[in-house]
Amino acid sequence: MPVLHPDRDDRFAAGDVSLAECLELAGQIGRVIAKARPATGDDLSAADEMGALGLDTTAMRARAEAVAAAVRSAVDDLRSAVAGGDPAAIDAASAAFADFGVPGSLVPGSPVLARAEALLSALDKMDVPAGASDEDEIAAHVARIELLAGAGLRVLPPFLVANPAELAASRARSAQLQGGDPLQAAGWLAQVGLVREGAEPLAHAVLLTETVSGTDAGEDLTVVQLPLVDGDRWVALPFADDRFPTASVALVLHDRDDVDFTSAIAGLVLDEWTEVVPRGGEITGLSFHYDQPDATAPNVILIGVHPGDAATWDLDTLEAIVLESIDLTHIRAVDTDLLQWLGRYLPMIYLPDNLSGLTASVDLLAMAAREVD
Repeated sequence: MPVLHPDRDDRFAAGDVSLAECLELAGQIGRVIAKARPATGDDLSAADEMGALGLDTTAMRARAEAVAAAVRSAVDDLRSAVAGGDPAAIDAASAAFADFGVPGSLVPGSPVLARAEALLSALDKMDVPAGASDEDEIAAHVARIELLAGAGLRVLPPFLVANPAELAASRARSAQLQGGDPLQAAGWLAQVGLVREGAEPLAHAVLLTETVSGTDAGEDLTVVQLPLVDGDRWVALPFADDRFPTASVALVLHDRDDVDFTSAIAGLVLDEWTEVVPRGGEITGLSFHYDQPDATAPNVILIGVHPGDAATWDLDTLEAIVLESIDLTHIRAVDTDLLQWLGRYLPMIYLPDNLSGLTASVDLLAMAAREVD
């Protein structure tokens, strides 16, 4: 059995802890609780099954009434002690209010009774509104307990889950979900604790526990995935054979005692976030927007002139004109890179030359002879 020592020395046996180590670990556990929120049934449900918080109002009402009864009994005892006039009895009765955060409870001669009666008067004014929802009723009971025990006390309302069998089955397959390595969750927690403010306190607490106790506290972490599908791996691990996970909710539970999901339970939610798992491939497209060149004419009109003196057009002539126009556009579009050595003589003037005289043409030889004359 572990032994608590004032200071650590070389004579410590395995499992022994010092007072300073115990206080450090207790403080870290307090930070874990301070950053968490109470869990509800939705936190243990698949995404398509949320909506049933499962709050146990009967159990919460009984807890609030039990705390209120304890305060009333302590007030009655203190009144009797004050009436009896025995200072020792008054101090003993006053000390009971230290559990309820009443100032001066442990200081002899303090006016504890007046403060306790004021506390009891404030409690009597706190009623559950008529027709309140389950959430509002739970909130009212929590407020009564926090008034009596102090706001620093984290009250965890009990709740019932809607899927106890599925949760138990998934928890039993935690090691299988982690690829056969039950410590994958511990390694994951250590990594996310470096970047997630909510997960960091628990990761630090697990590290301190392992350091102080010499045990593997990560073994208390289990993985639950909903819905539970045969062959699925934990979504935090690489997908096997590129299989896309079907689970919509993945939970990492610090569940040392394997709680019974068929009964009312309570818990803390330390952190939560939503991630989108990308598909292995996707069909997509890309578009660009650019201005149309202003120098380009919006329309082009091709005017054909019949080469002969026929009274009507025929299809062959029309086709020949169109094909010739296409060839001319190709020639016009030729750049200097395509022309290679010919490009050094450009730009030049392109003039029509028709030896048969069927179309208009330019006879450069005749023009040169006329210029000479």
